[in-house]
Amino acid sequence: MTLELAQLIPQIEQAVSTVKDSAEDLAHRRDIAVQTLTSQSVNLDELRQKLTTARTTWLVAGLANGLRQTYPLPACPDDISVLGVDGSHIEFDRHGPLACYLLNIGQAHLRYGSQPDALLQSYCKLYGTDELVIKEPTGSNREQRIEGPLLGIKRAVAEISAAEQALKAMPPEIPTLAVLDGSLILWGLVGQTYPAFIAEIMLEKGFLKHLDRLYEMSRNGNLSVASYISYPGSTEVVNMLKVALCPFRPPDCDRHCDRLQVGTERTCSLIAGVQDRELFGEILPIGERSEVFVSLSSIVKSYYREHAINFFYLNVGEEIARVEVPGWVAANSRLLDLTHAVVFDQCQRGRGYPVALQEAHEKAVVTGADREIFWSLVTRELLGSGLRSENSPKSHSKRTRWL
Repeated sequence: MTLELAQLIPQIEQAVSTVKDSAEDLAHRRDIAVQTLTSQSVNLDELRQKLTTARTTWLVAGLANGLRQTYPLPACPDDISVLGVDGSHIEFDRHGPLACYLLNIGQAHLRYGSQPDALLQSYCKLYGTDELVIKEPTGSNREQRIEGPLLGIKRAVAEISAAEQALKAMPPEIPTLAVLDGSLILWGLVGQTYPAFIAEIMLEKGFLKHLDRLYEMSRNGNLSVASYISYPGSTEVVNMLKVALCPFRPPDCDRHCDRLQVGTERTCSLIAGVQDRELFGEILPIGERSEVFVSLSSIVKSYYREHAINFFYLNVGEEIARVEVPGWVAANSRLLDLTHAVVFDQCQRGRGYPVALQEAHEKAVVTGADREIFWSLVTRELLGSGLRSENSPKSHSKRTRWL
């Protein structure tokens, strides 16, 4: 045991006490947020205008249609097909014996109805020395190493590529939902200083190209694509309500609120700290979803075109989940209802989480033991080929017990 528990226990007690003290205040803020969302006093046309002109320091949601309506659970088709895709990776380790990284993509294809079936599989790919960087296509010497957030983006592209390939083999006449874990927005590109060719290669010619093909496949009216976010920490809808409460026209955080006197409470702070899932937890009965909202993130507005990410919140019983869909799913009531019904059905089968994603995760996950075996295999192959296996002293020390 390396933790000094005698030091840690009083710190934990203090942290819990702080949370307890703030719970009542947060509940009051949540009540105000609920009242704002459900109040007929919020004029939707005025809100749309304010959202168009607002300059906020936080990300807000856009209105697709309405604001406060909830939608009951549609009937789930008797015959359905669900494809879950998830991935994991072993990152490049500069202390390791070989310069490389690995992607492992898991898939679960579940068929329900008259011909029930299941196919669980995974595939892994090792990327060696020549594939550690992305080079600018123009032939210049500019390149970007694939690590950190960029490796996460690479994995997201591999996941949606795997979904596309799997869907090609599925019967097109069966209503089908392809569901991925996490966001459809490649947030790893936001706030980074990557050169422009990274977004071109990974997003425009990568992720979005696969979405283009899925869009074409969906034109028969039987294929929907979505992502599932469990326990979401997003606040875009609450932030939109902050805009609704703002007394300034146009809302401009830097221009107006930064000049307020110290101690003056901003109107938007009345609902500060409330998360979207807490807001909709007070409104949505089990099985019902919220209105559809539009992501106004800079990367979506700049690149996603007809795939502009829409989202709704769904009470699956165990939690309030965030479900993201491309714009062409949100605009098609049949596909939107299919997504709503199948996601809820999957969560009931999976005890609160989509069973297809559970199974895909199990096929994709790389455990600590897997990592040790992987690096052992790499070392053995290097030695067998007469090459030196060079681990850094730091890497060696982690694997050696001195006392």
